[in-house]
Amino acid sequence: VPANPYLRGSYADPGVHANDLGRIYSVAYALVLFSWWEAKSPKFKVAAFVTLGICGFACMLTFSRAGFLGIALVSGLFLLWKLNAKTVALAIGAGAFFLAFAPQYVWRRITFGWEADANTVSANRIEEIWLPLLPTLGDSPLWGNGIASVMWAEPALTGDMMIVSHPHNAFLEAYLDMGLIGLGLLLYYYWHVWRGFRALGSNAYLSPEMRGFFQGATAALMVFAVTAMAGSSLRPDSEFGYLWLAIGMMYGMLARRPAG
Repeated sequence: VPANPYLRGSYADPGVHANDLGRIYSVAYALVLFSWWEAKSPKFKVAAFVTLGICGFACMLTFSRAGFLGIALVSGLFLLWKLNAKTVALAIGAGAFFLAFAPQYVWRRITFGWEADANTVSANRIEEIWLPLLPTLGDSPLWGNGIASVMWAEPALTGDMMIVSHPHNAFLEAYLDMGLIGLGLLLYYYWHVWRGFRALGSNAYLSPEMRGFFQGATAALMVFAVTAMAGSSLRPDSEFGYLWLAIGMMYGMLARRPAG
């Protein structure tokens, strides 16, 4: 029952969707994981390791597939970028622990809709949101139709699509609202952020913990891009608050970079 996507209404009480919480925890997991790995202080390592466990457990309780995917993606990037015998052993141990102790309803949530079709896996996004919006994509391709334009799109007005305030795809939202010009500018900005994170993640002038933080921010940016396919927004939003905090820190660190 807890794995049923329609029975997670308790998260609405504090005013946040379960999928938003899943994204929050997966980004926090990314920042802490890489900082923990690079850290030299034993006390910091212990505190970070405990925090990793809390983030993982909290994400599991959201039953958010976006959150699960985010943590899996971060873990995979960690293994890829830090590949050695130690990280392989760590991955095997973590995987064995998850297989042994993950409740059955977590597996049911992860595999939700697999026995049916792609539309069911997408929680009806394909047939009830994305396909009805296809005929509207040529209405204003350059500069879009304005913020939250999905609410007055023709399929919404005629009842031919699910009544939503968001098209459940951040890239589609940006295109509908701001057109190719706005979408292109947003993507160019995130490319700039990617380059900044990568530069700071290998900056010899920073402490090991800070280098790890920005390596984790790079992984979090990839989580942002992948999970945006099923929700969120390319504009600043609350569920990626930790990512935007990292972006602010990036500008501060780049401003302090030694000359030459």
